[in-house]
Amino acid sequence: MISKSSKNSIKLQSVLESDRLKVSDAFFDTLLNDLTTLLIDYLDLSNTPILKIEKTGKGFEVKISALATRLKNVSIINKREYL
Repeated sequence: MISKSSKNSIKLQSVLESDRLKVSDAFFDTLLNDLTTLLIDYLDLSNTPILKIEKTGKGFEVKISALATRLKNVSIINKREYL
């Protein structure tokens, strides 16, 4: 289970990142929620994923970090359309 203090520190980190990148807190909250939803389909997470986005030259470096206790056995993977 994820502790409240852990969630608060992740929230603070998101606020600091959003200030640097000039995006709203809602952007980070939505993206982190979407990533978490995706990851729990494949992993038993033991913490909330950590999202770091850094501006690099003409683009962004996106890092996602999470701890998992188990990989789930997925026999059928839904095909998703990506750009």
